[in-house]
Amino acid sequence: MLRDETPSLRCRRLCRGFTLIELLVVIAIIAVLVALLLPAVQQAREAARRSQCKNNLKQIGLAFHNYHDVFRVFPDGGNDSGAGWPCSACCSANNRGEWNWMYQILPEIEQANLYDTTNDTAVYQTPTAVYYCPSRRSPRLYGSSAKSDYAGNAGDGMNNYNGTISRRSCKAPVDFALILDGTSNTLLVAEKQTNDKNFGGSGGDNEPYVNSGWDQDEIRWGGLTNGPAPDSQHPAEPPTFWSGRFGSVHSAAFNGVLADGSVRSFSYDIDVETFRRICVRNDGLAIGDY
Repeated sequence: MLRDETPSLRCRRLCRGFTLIELLVVIAIIAVLVALLLPAVQQAREAARRSQCKNNLKQIGLAFHNYHDVFRVFPDGGNDSGAGWPCSACCSANNRGEWNWMYQILPEIEQANLYDTTNDTAVYQTPTAVYYCPSRRSPRLYGSSAKSDYAGNAGDGMNNYNGTISRRSCKAPVDFALILDGTSNTLLVAEKQTNDKNFGGSGGDNEPYVNSGWDQDEIRWGGLTNGPAPDSQHPAEPPTFWSGRFGSVHSAAFNGVLADGSVRSFSYDIDVETFRRICVRNDGLAIGDY
């Protein structure tokens, strides 16, 4: 320091800070960078979530195959209880022998302890992560029970029984021999359309995931003239609307696992007749490219 330099002069020379304009310019540059990077970060996160969704379906497909190795048939759909049983009536079953495929494959997805739990309510209220698409929601209770974002393929109609999931105690379960169109041409399980404004309350999302009876909570089908669709096309009201469509929260396509265990993404723009044929296991009709 020069002998005649005062401390205040030295501070002004060495401790000069940003001006207000410089600070505003820096903030503006940061804001532009964030605006440019945020969509890329969001896309990367969605890609990771979509990949996890596909992995969930891969695990479900492997569980179906392991179940078939043991029992020589695929797991089937649940059934209802009450008047008209076994092929009519409504809603949840009154015994575990009528619970659906999501309960039946629990041991094959490393949930044997949950499968063996004797308290039904405890099973209803235990979320299983493999049944939740991370793009849609986290594994927890919605309403009074855990749910599922995936549904089995019932064919081209709720009660046509020509898909890969049959109705327990009403129709014989499906095995590989009954998939006449080929396992690589037949849908096994896929994401289902859900009302994202009323999780746990809308039709098809309002029952315990393991015991919903024979309904849209655990099955969907491909014979609908409006085809599969994203959640955004699900009617928000009334909550009693029951969609039979496959679909998802993903913007361009939904994911499914075929009967051979391979996982595919299906565009919402898929030809309706082509998708119907993918859902029917035994019509002998060619599918072609999709």
